[in-house]
Amino acid sequence: MGENYFETKRPISDVFLGHRIRQDAGDLRALIASIRMIGFIQPITITPAGAVISGGRRLQAARALGYKTVDVWVRTDISTELDLLLAEQQENQNRKPYTRIEQARFFDQLRRIFAEDAAIRQRATRFGASPGAPESGAPPSAVDPELAGERTQASKRAALIVTGNRSDYTLGRVVELLNLQNDPTISEHLRRVVEDALANIDPHGPVEPNYLRVKIAQDTEQLELLATGTHVDPEIGSAARAELAALPAQGRPAQIRQAAKAALQRATAAITERRTALVETRRPPTTIRTYSPRALTEMITELDYWWLHYDPVDAAATLTAEQWEQLTDWVHHTVQFLEEAAAHRKHPAA
Repeated sequence: MGENYFETKRPISDVFLGHRIRQDAGDLRALIASIRMIGFIQPITITPAGAVISGGRRLQAARALGYKTVDVWVRTDISTELDLLLAEQQENQNRKPYTRIEQARFFDQLRRIFAEDAAIRQRATRFGASPGAPESGAPPSAVDPELAGERTQASKRAALIVTGNRSDYTLGRVVELLNLQNDPTISEHLRRVVEDALANIDPHGPVEPNYLRVKIAQDTEQLELLATGTHVDPEIGSAARAELAALPAQGRPAQIRQAAKAALQRATAAITERRTALVETRRPPTTIRTYSPRALTEMITELDYWWLHYDPVDAAATLTAEQWEQLTDWVHHTVQFLEEAAAHRKHPAA
């Protein structure tokens, strides 16, 4: 530690705050939770007489936890009233708080760790503490409301440690934006919107308006694809265009977002309903004739490299919804046939 320091343990009753500029310790719950979980990251710094130089909140948290002794660093070169005042000023002014983005990343990691610990505890309760205990059925996280509650508690607990308050909802929104930014499948336009929103949020900007701007852009982009997509049923495309035109009249960003979300849900439901109807109308022939392997090879030879002879752009522009569904169904069953044949080829019947 150097010649002006030495580290030791002191009875907590021998350590005192003395006269300090900062009288309000604030909400200690996050600090108490952190110390309970991982202990002191850094000892309290005191004078030889026991007056706190650095770590007043840590001392109060330790008392709340019932500590009898604490690890301390004793500074032998700080003892006068002026020394103590200047040391307190340096401790409280020369520190860099986490930015919003840093808080969100910290929160996400803590939340994941707490949720994993909860899942391990639940498995141990369900199957016994033995490491080799068998697991069966669906994973608990998929069906168990108790584990879902544990995940919610994990988020609350993580937010309390990171910010000292119930900010899990806000931090979760920032995490969602960070994950979207890292999604390789999004368009460049949407990525720029996300990056701009995160830049506005960091270091300490408002989260909700920037989050809403991204979600509106995301939902609107999906609606635009449905409105202009040539493979989409004309009625669905027309409805999507009408929904898009009506969005600006919704007023406030929160209302626009809700309207865009609802419009996208309606369009998606209509597409699902349409596809279901197409599948129901497309049925295999009732009388099926089985052909020989030779006929199969002749068909494959005749159709070999068929994809080189057609332009996918033209196909996307000209195929009707029914024709697109037929092509999709054809490819799906071709792959299914190939997988089944490959399995028999690998393990031929005796």
